[in-house]
Amino acid sequence: MEISRTGLRTDTVIVPEDSWFHFGETKINVAKYAALLGYEELISPQVGLINAYLHSDYRFIVGCLSRRTGKTIAANVIASIVALFPNTNILIICPNYSLANISWDLQAKYFQKMGIQLTKSNVRDREMVTEHGSMVKLASADRADSAVGRSYDLIIFDEAGLHENGKDVFDIALRPTLDKVTSKCLFISTPRGENYFKEFYDRGFDPLFPSWISIHSTWRDNPRAIVSDIEEARKSMSVAKFEQEYEARFTTFEGQAFLTFDEENITNHIDYPFYEFVLGVDIGFRDPTACVVLGLWKDEAELTHAVCVESWEEIGRSTAVIANKLRETISKWNAECVYIDSAAAQTKYDLAEIYDISCINAQKSIIEGVSFMNMLIDSKRLVILDECTFLISSLRNITWDTRSEREKLVHNKYIHLIDALRYAAYTHRHEMI
Repeated sequence: MEISRTGLRTDTVIVPEDSWFHFGETKINVAKYAALLGYEELISPQVGLINAYLHSDYRFIVGCLSRRTGKTIAANVIASIVALFPNTNILIICPNYSLANISWDLQAKYFQKMGIQLTKSNVRDREMVTEHGSMVKLASADRADSAVGRSYDLIIFDEAGLHENGKDVFDIALRPTLDKVTSKCLFISTPRGENYFKEFYDRGFDPLFPSWISIHSTWRDNPRAIVSDIEEARKSMSVAKFEQEYEARFTTFEGQAFLTFDEENITNHIDYPFYEFVLGVDIGFRDPTACVVLGLWKDEAELTHAVCVESWEEIGRSTAVIANKLRETISKWNAECVYIDSAAAQTKYDLAEIYDISCINAQKSIIEGVSFMNMLIDSKRLVILDECTFLISSLRNITWDTRSEREKLVHNKYIHLIDALRYAAYTHRHEMI
């Protein structure tokens, strides 16, 4: 772990004498409280976040933490303790409803465990109000205006790196609501490139921002991490993606899905000793229908190489038009396999029954598929004919969707040919391994 300010313990929770975490003369035993909630042993990143919050010198805590370090749990434990005090207000900002539901369910569970009655529990408004007048509110960065007009004791930005406009939301809308001496803000996230979250993280190391503290933690700081699971994740992701998610690094992830695709992966000829051709087809309804043709050949070491010899897109075409285009492409290359998006079940049926074009459902795993393509690209066993200009542009420009909590590619103009290429390469990988 790395902590930007000295003197912060990560082995045990310390409630300072000047902390407001007191009921009368009695200090709250945070570790015991966490145990009551079901967390017998807090790990060092969680302890670091809690101690940073409890320290009177720091109002803004930035946790750049990898997956599996319990950051959302720690933040919600802090929030629930704040809510124990009468007439306190807590705001949890989440990038989407899925993450909001996690915190909502945690807070509801904590109140139930502590026997605290709720006078309001409005799922639609994402507000809970306790019998002693404290409120926990959840909102998205896009709907932050719904949360202004109150004074907050604590604001939590969960997965802060995913908030595209997070800096403006905080600076303009929410920072003025932290108007008490004890009001604090907690930013927790895995990094998502060098966006505002990186800027806030750097403030913790800057002497010009003494009220900010930053904590960096990787998967190694979780003693309960299963190493075999981590190694499996390492194999299924690009190096850049793994370093972002599990090493919590800002500088290595640039967003591109195919970082090593370069000029050596482009060819201007197709005079290879091809032994087979396969198609990958991404059926579009509102989107274009995309198709790629891969030609396979073996080198002297019997390693199979794939060359994309043709790619095309058709926009707003009927099934009949697409079928005729596929027939031409299949006939031109004498293709033996056509791999199609399994979601297009009706189109697949129509192609078979009406147009006598037999298709095979593609294997669509995004992580494994992209990882496999990267392996081929890295080893220069996947090359693209230079005439396939838009496919080349797509490989250079397609990025991971950093706003999603799931691993997926950005759905834009580049995605369709990428999906078609992935269907062909990954589904036919038994020939490539």
